[in-house]
Amino acid sequence: MPPRTEDEPVQTPPYHDDADSEREDESDDEGAEARMLRTLDGSGPEVEAAPGAALSHQREEEELLKPPEKPKPIAWRDLPQKQQLLVITLTRLSEPLVQTSLQSYMFYQLKWFDPTLPDSVISSQAGILHASFTAAQFITAMIWGRLADSKRFGRKTVLMIGLLGTCLSCVGFGFSQSFAQALFFRCIGGATNGNVGVLRTMISEIVREKKFQARAFILLPMTFNIGVIIGPILGGILSDPAGSYPGLFGDVEFFKKYPYATPNLLSAVFLSCAALSVWLCLD
Repeated sequence: MPPRTEDEPVQTPPYHDDADSEREDESDDEGAEARMLRTLDGSGPEVEAAPGAALSHQREEEELLKPPEKPKPIAWRDLPQKQQLLVITLTRLSEPLVQTSLQSYMFYQLKWFDPTLPDSVISSQAGILHASFTAAQFITAMIWGRLADSKRFGRKTVLMIGLLGTCLSCVGFGFSQSFAQALFFRCIGGATNGNVGVLRTMISEIVREKKFQARAFILLPMTFNIGVIIGPILGGILSDPAGSYPGLFGDVEFFKKYPYATPNLLSAVFLSCAALSVWLCLD
């Protein structure tokens, strides 16, 4: 070690006090706690996040801000149980087809029953015939609803009874020779037909998914409107063929004796086909 000169100052080691060290440690701890609190409440400087975490956070925000996607419209081809729905639509088509078919020739048929009656009486009779079907249907609707819910009968049996009863009513009405006979068969047709309520219930049971139910329930009014269009056309074309087409059917004795049987027979054939489809195809 080189000798120390006189002018060189004496170097003393730094003095450390234990109390000062403790105070410094406490201040460091307090500073760390303060920085942590500022970080938690957001008042302190932001901590730089990893690039992957920032990108993931950005994607989550974009997904939250993205508007919800509109549901895709349901197409007719997407409907489930198409065979069952087809049978139901054929069954529903029968009633408006029969009811509106009568409107085009009922006045002339009543006039054919008794040509001596004035038009005012015939108009009253026509109103009674129209109302008789609906009135009888109203009286027996609750009964058919209970039978449709019972295990002994069920919906399928009630539908077949309604179709066959209306078929019998059409045939009887076409071959009627008086107002009383026509009224009787109209009441029979209404009393045995409680199919409207049963068909609506069956659609809700066949199509259980709510997204398809709107399309499925539209089938009933749509089919009804089709029957309302077709019925009067068929009734007007087929009624009294001997008088309407004398060159073709003027010499046919059957058409002379029963001039209004043809449209009713056609309606009966359609009702029979609907009843057969219910029996064979409806679950």
